[in-house]
Amino acid sequence: MSEGLSEDPKQKWEPRFLILKGGDVCLFESPPLSSEDLNKCLYLYKSYDVAIKEVPNDSRRLDKRENCFYLETCMADGTRHYLSFETPQMLEAFEAAYHKSVYATVIAMQTRTFACSYEGRPSGLVLDIKQGISLYDIPTKVGLL
Repeated sequence: MSEGLSEDPKQKWEPRFLILKGGDVCLFESPPLSSEDLNKCLYLYKSYDVAIKEVPNDSRRLDKRENCFYLETCMADGTRHYLSFETPQMLEAFEAAYHKSVYATVIAMQTRTFACSYEGRPSGLVLDIKQGISLYDIPTKVGLL
């Protein structure tokens, strides 16, 4: 796969190697040839912290490449990677593997708590596969929802 390094279509593309490893999405500059190389990825994200957005083959593409998509992260700086597969089948296979990875990771995780603020007080938002969504006040541990 290739990654566009700039919004400027005249910028060159660089080869990238993408691996879904458990719940991780790893981008490499060169293919990892050993287990040690797997720890040397250029970018490492949790699969549930990124979104993939296919770019339609119309005027929204940055150049003439087809089978493009954005790998968007939830990083504060808004990091997103503009990537391209060689064939539509490769893109479809990646999307299916990505969705399977996210599903397996969320099912294994079962629950996730996020720090937030509710009515000016520190709170915790809990997403639980079995219990649903709840919100609680951190200092008093009292449920708000």
